[in-house]
Amino acid sequence: DISLRAIDVIGTSDFLYAEDTRNSKKLLNFINIKKHCRSFHEHNEDKVTPKILNQIKNNIPIRRSAELTYGIRNFIGNAVKFSKNNVTVDLISENNSDIIIKISDDGPGFPEDIIKALGEPYIKSKSKLSKNNAGLGLGTFLGKTLLERQSAVISFENGSALSGAKVKIKWSVNDLSN
Repeated sequence: DISLRAIDVIGTSDFLYAEDTRNSKKLLNFINIKKHCRSFHEHNEDKVTPKILNQIKNNIPIRRSAELTYGIRNFIGNAVKFSKNNVTVDLISENNSDIIIKISDDGPGFPEDIIKALGEPYIKSKSKLSKNNAGLGLGTFLGKTLLERQSAVISFENGSALSGAKVKIKWSVNDLSN
């Protein structure tokens, strides 16, 4: 099942990235959208993330910085790490005044006992639903801190469109411009 809104968003997107382009190509053919879908997964994220940022930069005048690259890459990497199968990254420009990046996955979501403390260092969930490879939150702390130094407002929530975790990163266009 796919909603008409999802078809519209896919059809009007400038760029399409997917973890498994073979399945995505089948979907694009089924909904009659002739667009090239590029690969993005945990094995190529370090190489592909700067390319995605350059594509975005070519459309919106964004000041290039290591903080933006690392912070966004960190949250995408975490989504890939904790997802079951799917991760989406949505780039939204609201009235040419705000830029929002929403990173969603179909994993277990954020543990409820720490969701309000996400972004603080040295936190560990007591939830049994947490994966054993869940760390102490240092990557999230660093990513959040670096993006906030670039005037981002970051929020964490559960129940994304894919049913897992969602990270929302928002800037004013003026804060990102040269």
